[in-house]
Amino acid sequence: MSSSTSTKASTSTGEFNPGVGKAAQGGSIAVLGSTLYYFVPDSNNKLKICTCDVSGIQSTGDYNGVTSSSKWSDYQLNSKVSNSNKANFVTKFCPAVVATSSNLWFFWTDTHNNQVYAASFDGLSTWSATAIQLTTLDGNSTTNLTTSSSICANVFGDKIALNWFNTSSSLIHTAIFDPAALDTTNNLWQGTEGLKLDPSTYSKSVDSTYFAISTNWFSQGSDGNYLVASLYSSKHNEAKAIIVPIDENGNPTSNSSSDGFGMDTVSCSRGFTVSRDPAGRIYGICATNDSSHDLQYCTLNTFQSFASGAKPNLSWGTMGNIFGGTRDSQMPITTFFLLGNQGTGTRTLANNEGDIHDFNNCTTYVAYQFVLYADGSKSNNGYPIQCQVGEYGTSYVIPNYSSMVPLESVRNNYTLSMIFDPFPFPNQNIGSKIPGETVISYTYGATSETSNSVQGNYQILFGIKGSLSTTKGLGPALNEDFSTGPSSSFSNTELTKSLTGWSMNTGIVMGQNGQNQVSTKGRFDGHTLLTIGQTAAVFYGMNGSAVNGVSAPLFNSLVPVPGMGSYATSGTYDVFTANPGDIQSYSETNINATMAARYNALPSNIQALFDEGYATNYIENVISPNAVEISPGMNYLEFTISPNGGSQPSYSQIQEVFSSIGLIIQSSLYVGVGYGEEVSLFGLGESTSGALTAGFEYNLSLSETSTSTQGWGISSQYTYPNNVPGSYRYTVRMYICKPSDLWVNEIQYMATNVEDFDRIEWSSSAPLKIMFVVDGISLNS
Repeated sequence: MSSSTSTKASTSTGEFNPGVGKAAQGGSIAVLGSTLYYFVPDSNNKLKICTCDVSGIQSTGDYNGVTSSSKWSDYQLNSKVSNSNKANFVTKFCPAVVATSSNLWFFWTDTHNNQVYAASFDGLSTWSATAIQLTTLDGNSTTNLTTSSSICANVFGDKIALNWFNTSSSLIHTAIFDPAALDTTNNLWQGTEGLKLDPSTYSKSVDSTYFAISTNWFSQGSDGNYLVASLYSSKHNEAKAIIVPIDENGNPTSNSSSDGFGMDTVSCSRGFTVSRDPAGRIYGICATNDSSHDLQYCTLNTFQSFASGAKPNLSWGTMGNIFGGTRDSQMPITTFFLLGNQGTGTRTLANNEGDIHDFNNCTTYVAYQFVLYADGSKSNNGYPIQCQVGEYGTSYVIPNYSSMVPLESVRNNYTLSMIFDPFPFPNQNIGSKIPGETVISYTYGATSETSNSVQGNYQILFGIKGSLSTTKGLGPALNEDFSTGPSSSFSNTELTKSLTGWSMNTGIVMGQNGQNQVSTKGRFDGHTLLTIGQTAAVFYGMNGSAVNGVSAPLFNSLVPVPGMGSYATSGTYDVFTANPGDIQSYSETNINATMAARYNALPSNIQALFDEGYATNYIENVISPNAVEISPGMNYLEFTISPNGGSQPSYSQIQEVFSSIGLIIQSSLYVGVGYGEEVSLFGLGESTSGALTAGFEYNLSLSETSTSTQGWGISSQYTYPNNVPGSYRYTVRMYICKPSDLWVNEIQYMATNVEDFDRIEWSSSAPLKIMFVVDGISLNS
């Protein structure tokens, strides 16, 4: 048996009138903090925002705070935002609202000029100064974004993807808008338009009457993310939907019929709105195509493969009445799922070995569903806004669900986390130094072990490459949390001592000619594959049946188990961007020539793993775009080597937060291959269907954060002789390059004498890289 512990002030569900006036069109819902925002045209098509404090239902399951009309309020958008951009805040189409981590973003098609506008609100007191005019960059052409259809918006990490339907061309458009690129001076916002989608490509013929568009997305592990786009026609009383692959920002990656699907057509009225439920299914909501116009829903099974060549079931599930009741809606219906009412409980289910087990100390999250629409039985000057709210199900977050270890064959392999080139030093400056001695060393990391902590996030990604810096509490995946699934965070000061303060020495060795020379060796650091504990989140519907593993995937969080057979390791390689000891080889011109030659010498199939910029200007095209910005406009540190030593020996007040280590452990290290096969998931004999785990990537991320402004940065030490005859003075630029698989590809295909070459997990490493460029070279006087 299962049980859960929570507190509810009320368990009532059903329909009520929130008392926020009437509507002439469908709307959109978002929640920021503890406030629900319903963005909808009123009976005169003027845009208004209806709000409600949902903190009570979030914390204790108290419906009273949301069902009472006294708890709802509304206001016109033009009372908050200026119309200096010629918006009249009137629309005849469904608008959109989404919430990012700190802001609400409102989008609508203005009837004044069919121009699409946006407005923002921080949830406290700050609104955008005026309506923001949207433009799109399509190839080399920038145009105002205008449309004669609804606007849909979805959040992907820190980007917003807008979708709309071009009624003249019958194409679905997508444009990606980055809030960081918003021009607040001119109140303009340019998005980048991607591939256009033709529904007929997927055997779905539409005409200009299918202007009511609704979109949402789901993910399929390393098979990628998929967009579901629904087009509804009030003339034909039906909705047609397509499913296409998209990238991490929401842009279609293909418009080929071989990579997408056409869903079964749905007979319905009042639109067909798609969202995503707490289990990860696509949830469709509409009114019946008859005189009653009852509110109904159906779901799309996302526990199946939609990859190219797959043959998924493209039928929507059986229609059912919302909360079991019958209602009459006269506008498109909007739904939103809210997670809250956290508690603890026990869940009885089979573990990975198939044994029935009581999992104790589960964290429970109750999911609540809000449905807003218009009461079709009252038609005097518009339709009163109606709302339904009730429980949708419960998610159980199960700690210690299983343990994962790498397969025996790769248990002693390791991923690379850091790559260091030695600090440039000319042979002419060695002077009296002898083999075994160090002339220059630098330390990347913390100057004080006790002033820093390490925060880590470990999760299974369902295809979306969302931010790995999320520190939200463990919970089911919804909205932006869906990008990474439930996440787990930890802070451990002890880890700082082993993961910060990497030092790299430029030392003296005896050359083959018997002369002392600078060592040619660079160094890399890594870590053997970790033992990982799995936390699983399973969603149960109101009927008590588990949804995950039936029509939606299981969500997981992965946390490494410290000290369980894993350890840090390091190795060396021959520097390949320059010739250590030859200070002229470190000039930007010479490094570019060296790397172009190395790139051009690679076979074409290997060149494809690199950026084409390697062939022309390595520093400008590859290093500079990937370098951490130390201060505005400056993406490198500068050191001066003079007869009296380094003029700037320490940088300890760098404000940029560095990502010091990024380990990506691919699923192939833990599971077999193939979808639908029985595979050994954890290397411990547990067996499960590939449908559950196919393609998942296990990602681990650590980021250094300093508790002291003096505690983080680069330190350098100089111990070489001064005023050596014939020595050089010069300036060194140090680039700290963000974690990328480019750097591991360089080591694999361009470096020589790589230590432990066969033990490195080349395909799953994403190391940080430190490299140098020298200029201002001159002889000491």
